[in-house]
Amino acid sequence: MNQCKSSDENGQPVSKPKKKRGVWWVIKWGAIFTLLLVITLVLINFRVPPGKGNPFVRVSPQTTYATSPLKPNGDVDYVAYLNQQHAVTPGNNAFVELLKVKGPVATGRIPPAEFFQLLGINPLPAVGDYLVEFPWTRKSSGTSVLLDDGTALDSEQAYTITQTIPFPPGQFPEADAWFEENERHIHAIQMAVRKPGYYMPYVGNSMYRVDLSHAEDMRSIARSLERSSMARLGRGDIAGAIDAQVAILRLARHVSHSGSVKEQAVGFVLERIGYLSLAQTIFSGKCSAADLARLANELKALPAIPKAGASLLQTERVLALDAVIQIGRDGPIPWNGDPTNPVLGPPQVDPTIIDKLMRSSIDWETVCVTLNEEFDRMEATLATEGVGRAAIIQQFEAEMRNLERSVGTSSTMFRAAAAGRGSRSKMIGTIISALVTPAIRLELLLSAHDAITHVAIALQRYHLDHGNYPEDLDQLVPDYLSAIPLDPFTGNPLIYKPNTGDPFLLYSLGNNRIDDGGLENDGNYWQGDLLAAPKIRTVGQWIEANVEKETTTNGIQSK
Repeated sequence: MNQCKSSDENGQPVSKPKKKRGVWWVIKWGAIFTLLLVITLVLINFRVPPGKGNPFVRVSPQTTYATSPLKPNGDVDYVAYLNQQHAVTPGNNAFVELLKVKGPVATGRIPPAEFFQLLGINPLPAVGDYLVEFPWTRKSSGTSVLLDDGTALDSEQAYTITQTIPFPPGQFPEADAWFEENERHIHAIQMAVRKPGYYMPYVGNSMYRVDLSHAEDMRSIARSLERSSMARLGRGDIAGAIDAQVAILRLARHVSHSGSVKEQAVGFVLERIGYLSLAQTIFSGKCSAADLARLANELKALPAIPKAGASLLQTERVLALDAVIQIGRDGPIPWNGDPTNPVLGPPQVDPTIIDKLMRSSIDWETVCVTLNEEFDRMEATLATEGVGRAAIIQQFEAEMRNLERSVGTSSTMFRAAAAGRGSRSKMIGTIISALVTPAIRLELLLSAHDAITHVAIALQRYHLDHGNYPEDLDQLVPDYLSAIPLDPFTGNPLIYKPNTGDPFLLYSLGNNRIDDGGLENDGNYWQGDLLAAPKIRTVGQWIEANVEKETTTNGIQSK
């Protein structure tokens, strides 16, 4: 038995039983220790956010990138900052002229007065003499057209044909009527995109609440130009078709240079529309040597394809910083609401106590600094030029996608929870930078389209002059090309096979960088090869490939 020593009244040591420390003693002191640990962690990790009248983080190039103008609470007004970056006047702004052609309504809404004030023009009426929408849509149903050979097409099929295939007059009366009614509007669009500047205002009190529906409307303008070019090509008006198709590419370059991810995505779609439409003209068999020479010169005069880099990353940088400050100050971004926006309405997100505690455990200034450092790194990486650029872009994007996929995984969540405030904040800044990184490989895809288009034009010019195609692309230099462009995906020559295909095979290996022998993947831009010549170039070929024919055998009708 354990004993401890004590003294009696004579000072003599005596022994008495040692007091046992039971379960409740362990629980009591364990609870006290845990409470002290929690208080310590709170003191280390949590902070009281600034008041509503103070900036959320210190304004400096390291934390906020932009340092002015400021909102009443001291935060940077990033929307106003981006609006101040343009140097476009109403007289040289292509967007102003396009707005006059298409009208001010976008997705059923009229923009606020501030939108027109920033443009420097008077508000436009909602209803006026504007470009008329095409009567059919991709979602239309029901039989609309009966061709001369008895083939019945529904309006969706007719829409696709008149959009992408040259069609002769009289075959689609509704398309003919639309073309005649809107020809002057199409001409106005072609003149508008020749303006040197393009500025679409951002309106809203936060970058993530800016309405970009007018950027989306540029698709319908490009589709109108595309359909006009197919009508003109079907009528043998090669010069008119080229005018419309080059206008699509001019519009695409304007929109892509605007900066936001959505605008870059719209610009990418417009570029694809333009190049695929041009291929129909180049391989129509109707172009003269003068037509092709003029087209080559028109393409050379276009603004350069926007490269992923500092100018295109700026908008995404300030969008990320604006979102971070909003989350830190007010909690989750109210994507479904905005009290200052009559379209979105009041927000419906009310941060909980737990959310507030979690936000208080993050050093938001460190998050902002980390974001800026990551964007600086992106800009430095993407500044690389030359044949090695494709590999750098591929490696960089793979790194960003891996980081993006790690968001929300249990290991990432555990590391964020276990880390100190500084480390956790750096982790959050790095992850957010990956989430807003634009799809930089779009640059390579568009550059590949551009390369094969220039070479295809040169090959057709060579054929008109010599009666045959060259055995090697080097024979195009210097009479038709100053140099043979390389495949931007590989840095190697484009694949050219003069005695294969219709009328030859010319292609880029595309994003997968695998030679698929000239096999396209129509459903996925990122797989398969990119071919110069369109597979289907006539209405008859399209119907043969896409419309089931009815046949009659012994009086029995089948499909």
